[in-house]
Amino acid sequence: MHGNEGPTIVEGIAPLLRSSVADRRRGGLAYLVFDTLFAMNDRWEPQPQMVESWTRSPDGLVWIFTLRDGLLWHDGTAVTAEDCVASLRRWGARDALGGALLAATASLEALDVNRRGKGTPLAG
Repeated sequence: MHGNEGPTIVEGIAPLLRSSVADRRRGGLAYLVFDTLFAMNDRWEPQPQMVESWTRSPDGLVWIFTLRDGLLWHDGTAVTAEDCVASLRRWGARDALGGALLAATASLEALDVNRRGKGTPLAG
């Protein structure tokens, strides 16, 4: 706070920009602005958001996610599996939950990156 002026815009939205579990439960600003591969419904059940379909190997060690068609960045360029891998790695470096996920992941890679317009597979 700055005197009687009240909080600045940065001070006002800072709690919404955090990525802690408590802030995720309250619906932080990042979760209102950015898409995620999966989102939670009102019963805390994961629901696909950016993901069209997924498969899991019988041993549970390999998961392949296919992104849905039509995912675009703000400038109209297509979101790719490579973008998602980079975002997951960035999240893992900055967030405890993301770090735990990446620590339990042997490999995270974009597959079939030339498959534009037909869903783009992402494996982890």
